[in-house]
Amino acid sequence: MGSTLMATTSILLCSGLAAVISSTYSVKQPINDSVFGAHGEFMVALKYVTLLVVFLFAFLCYSLSIRYVQPGQLPHKHPSAPRRRGGR
Repeated sequence: MGSTLMATTSILLCSGLAAVISSTYSVKQPINDSVFGAHGEFMVALKYVTLLVVFLFAFLCYSLSIRYVQPGQLPHKHPSAPRRRGGR
């Protein structure tokens, strides 16, 4: 359940970051002022793209985690058939 939550959160952050990157509105100005380090246009774009790649990689890892954990839970949910007494 935690992996599903984190995968959803990371893809939500990716889509929000992509919306900020592609935005041309003046609401983007306070976000650009809060970026630490170099403030050149190329560096800010590089920082955004790096964050986007990190979140996409996190989404990939959490998705693979869900894929590998899910089959392991199936035997716990489906009990085996009851055994008969008497050796048959």
